[in-house]
Amino acid sequence: MKFPAILSLTAALVLSAGCSSSSESLYHYYDLDGFTRQTVDAGSGKPVRVNNVTLPDYLDTQSILFQTGPNEVTQTNRNKWIASLGSILTNSLVLRIRKNLPEYSFGENICVQGRDDCPVLQMNVRDFRGIYDGTVHTEFDWQIIRGRTLICHGSISRTENQNGDGYDNLVEALNKAWKSSLDDLSDNLRTCLGRLEKEDRERE
Repeated sequence: MKFPAILSLTAALVLSAGCSSSSESLYHYYDLDGFTRQTVDAGSGKPVRVNNVTLPDYLDTQSILFQTGPNEVTQTNRNKWIASLGSILTNSLVLRIRKNLPEYSFGENICVQGRDDCPVLQMNVRDFRGIYDGTVHTEFDWQIIRGRTLICHGSISRTENQNGDGYDNLVEALNKAWKSSLDDLSDNLRTCLGRLEKEDRERE
């Protein structure tokens, strides 16, 4: 979010109660595409359990994370996510991969946790922030396990440019980076799960 000067950003993030106008004192809440929509049916495809996305405590809040300088990161006070970031990312992850891979049934409640024959997708988000140079960055590790066996794993990161100043453009860029990353993940999952099914057929 490239403000005219760093003082403008500081003023936007840390408003003074004594001199703020009524509009400046409003709280603004932001959503990522898909979180507030009704969750669709998991479908009737091959089941894959999706565990809740994990992320560091400083990320798993309603505050939007913004890097204000080379060595400083700030959490916003009056511009927030509509829910905790972990909840938003988990829900949007499930919706996106269901759309991209309709031959599978992805869901948090699919398969009993620990069931040996059911693949499980686990994701750890390591970065999800805006940066003072006008970009945003998202990054996560993922893995598919079945029982106690690691089937496949990888890391995906994405940097996107913001189209302008302000939180609307920041959230739009984060949403674009996140969805693009999930599309890359979907390609990896298609290969991984397809290979797993082939190995199962060969053992039969």
